[in-house]
Amino acid sequence: HLESMRDGLGSALLRFVGERETRVSAPSAIIIRGTLPKAILLARRPEGKSFAGLWETPGGKAELGETDRKALAREVKEELGVVPVVGEWVDEVYLDPPVTSKYYRIPFFACYLDEQHLRSIKPLASTELRWFNVDEVRDPLFVEAMHLTPTTRLLFLGESFVRWLD
Repeated sequence: HLESMRDGLGSALLRFVGERETRVSAPSAIIIRGTLPKAILLARRPEGKSFAGLWETPGGKAELGETDRKALAREVKEELGVVPVVGEWVDEVYLDPPVTSKYYRIPFFACYLDEQHLRSIKPLASTELRWFNVDEVRDPLFVEAMHLTPTTRLLFLGESFVRWLD
């Protein structure tokens, strides 16, 4: 029975189920500036990295034995120079080859910074940081025109993210 499922759609299903356990977890931070106008922080990926020049939410790969939340706090500190309070899970995106070289699971968490930390963030691992107006990222036409990484684009177009913003 298993062999016959290897043809057509079954092969994709088997590959997904087989590779799901080996997905690399790369948690990502949704950092919102609450002062008006409300905005979300994005970082531009540096040259020499995959998706160079595209905008993304801060975050990165979890190390062996590290929880998503601990990994995210560490990654934000490495990328922005501040330690966030990692809050609620917002959404999750999966990336598979050929878009990436590995199978990735990207859980997105709300991350909170007080005003002092918001003022002291620095682009330590990216070429630029920018606050994008929340009303812009709610607009599918704006999202399609932005130069976003695939994961950030999927997040912004997802229902969970839009509901969370409300």
